[in-house]
Formats: sequence, C-alpha cells, structure tokens
Amino acid sequence: MEFKTLVYQFIYLATGCLSTMITQYLFYAGAAEKKTYLTVLAQYFAMTLSVFIPVNDNSKKAKVSFFAKPAHIKKNIIIISLIDIFANVISTFGMFLIGSGIYQVIHSAIVVFTAILSRIFLNKKFTIQQWFSLIVITSGLSLSAIGGRSNATGVMGTIGIAITIFGTICYAIIYVLNERILKHEDGPTATQHSVWVGTCSASITFVYILFFVFPKLDMRKSMMNAPLYPNSPMINIILAYVSLVLSHFLHSYTYFVLLGKSGAVTTGVINSIRAVSVFFLSSALYCRDDVSQCFTRPKVASCVVVVVGILLYSVFSSKAQQQQQLKNKKKE
Repeated sequence: MEFKTLVYQFIYLATGCLSTMITQYLFYAGAAEKKTYLTVLAQYFAMTLSVFIPVNDNSKKAKVSFFAKPAHIKKNIIIISLIDIFANVISTFGMFLIGSGIYQVIHSAIVVFTAILSRIFLNKKFTIQQWFSLIVITSGLSLSAIGGRSNATGVMGTIGIAITIFGTICYAIIYVLNERILKHEDGPTATQHSVWVGTCSASITFVYILFFVFPKLDMRKSMMNAPLYPNSPMINIILAYVSLVLSHFLHSYTYFVLLGKSGAVTTGVINSIRAVSVFFLSSALYCRDDVSQCFTRPKVASCVVVVVGILLYSVFSSKAQQQQQLKNKKKE
C-alpha cells in the first residue's frame, strides 16, 4: 500500500472522530438539535470547499466541468445526493424510534451490506476468509449495544428497526455508487465529486432549513434548555461549527479519494475503526457528564473483536491480492 494512501486513511479516520466529538458537543450545548439538520448542512457545505484544493491533475476528467459531463454522470450525481439526504433523514428518525443502542447494532451491518452490493454491482470477488472477517467486524460493533437502553418494542419499535435497516442499506448503496462513478472513465475526479455532491446536497438541505426549520428555530431557548451545557458562550458554538466544517472538509475529500483508491469495503472497514475510536474519545470527554458515554465491558469486548476482525481482513485481503497478482503473471 502506498504511503500517500495511508496518510489519506489516517486523515479520514482522525477527522471522522473529530467531527463526531464536535457534533456531540453541539448537541449537548443545545446548538444542534437533530430536527434542525444544521450539522448536516455543515457537512454538505464542507464538501463544496474541496473546490479550493490545489490539484495538479491534467487528466481529461479534471478538465471537464459538471455541465459538460455526459447526462448519465450528472444524473448519478443528483441520485447520490438525494439518496444521501434521504439516508440521513430516515436514519435519524429510526434512531429516535429505537434508541442509539439497537441503532448501532443494525448500522454496524453496513460493512457486510457494502460487500454484498460490491459483489453484485461492481463484480468484486471476496474470499471466504474475507467474508468471515467482515462478519467478525459487524459482530464486534454489535457487542457495544449490550446492556444499553432500547425503545425497540411494539409496533413503533418494529417500524424503527425496519427504517434503520433500510437507511443502512441506503448508506451502503451510496458507498458503492460513489466508487463506481469515481472509477468510470467519464466520471469525476475525487475533488469534483466532493464539490458536486456537496453543492447539490447543501442546496436541497438549505432550502428545507430556510422554509421549514428557520421560521420555528429559537437557538437561545434551545441553548438555555441544553441537555448538558446550558448557556454555553456563543463564541464556543461559532468556533465549534467552524471546526466542524473544516473537519468535514478534510473528511469528505479523503473519503472520495479513498473510494477511488481503496474501494467501498475498505473504506467501510476504516469506519469500523472510527466507531471503536469514538468509544474511547466519548468516554474521555463526556463520561463525567453523560454516563451513557462511559466505557463499559461490552464496549471493551466490542473494541477487541473489531480490532481482531480488521487485522484478519487486512491479512486475508493481502493474501487475496498476492494470489491475484500471481494469476495475472501466469496469464501473461
């Protein structure tokens, strides 16, 4: 693996963890209620900032603007944006219905869903050992929910579970669609894709917030009734949102680069590392104020199993790659 790719993976992982921590702070300070979608807008706006990245790319892809791209590429960009927004909305609603514990169990299956969809639509082949590793990772993430509170009972609980499964599949579809379009000969570069999807998604989200959220938004009241940090200084909130945008900017750019270099499944595995890293960081930063963020035995077990699964996936993937290279040499 190239050193440059490792750097991208580290930045993607680090900024993913940082974004989660900042979002949690804003929620605790009453400045990021889920229904307002302000943090979602910050995420999409950050994607558009990739336009300022100086890239020395003289390829044909980089020289073609969005409007000059083939119709099917422009159509796919819009579809990806709509699915992304839809997945965000229904996943948030699903978590509200069933609680974060069961949500984590279901959402952890995204690695397996991504692998299945990659096999179907990208014709990727995985060894039995790789499939086993992905199941181990998913099982490890699921362990974190043991002992947690759940609202997944009754009719609404069943609806919440169904919605969350569908939302997880939507996220897996986004991973695969993004990888496919980035590797298409007429597709965009990583920078272009980040800017175009971000612009489309941010525009739709902004219109929604402008007409349906802003007229009812009372930020002062929300901050006064904050879950943990009421009446936080406004300068702290502003700095937090600026930091969130900058973090998402680096995260989204490296995300599209990695999809083109490493693929959707490997990027999904990195997100699993992010999940266990968030356990440690949340406990260190917020355990004192929120008991649910504290490190527990199930979370320790989850971390161990996930790390084992990731190591197995790395080893088996390396072996599979070596075997493929040998086959290619024999054909030559």
